[in-house]
Amino acid sequence: MLAARLRISIIAMAAVLGIASFLLNVALIGSNPVATFYLPCTRAFELLAGAVLACGSSKINQSEAASNWRAWIGMALIATSVALLDSQRAFPGWWAVLPVAGSALLLSAPAAWLNRVVLASRPLVWIGLISYPL
Repeated sequence: MLAARLRISIIAMAAVLGIASFLLNVALIGSNPVATFYLPCTRAFELLAGAVLACGSSKINQSEAASNWRAWIGMALIATSVALLDSQRAFPGWWAVLPVAGSALLLSAPAAWLNRVVLASRPLVWIGLISYPL
């Protein structure tokens, strides 16, 4: 019982900090986009989205149908961000919702066909392994 309450408290704290970080990001993107891009406090919401997902993953419906829907919607959000974002758009700002939400949806569906077959394929895993140094 205590562990469940602690988990809920951690999720709530991470969510509140994430919302505060996102709002700070949106508030500063117009006046100081470079600082907003590089400051950890304005980008923490991206990591905290993953923290909330990790702490609350046991509550997510992992049925095949639900996982597939989340994965495809997540991929669509990421593809939309790739298509729409360019140097003329203030990023992160509101635009960061697309790739962050898309990534969270993909990560929330490990059993989805898209994740098991496409993203786990040898070529994409290889790209993932070299993506940082590349």
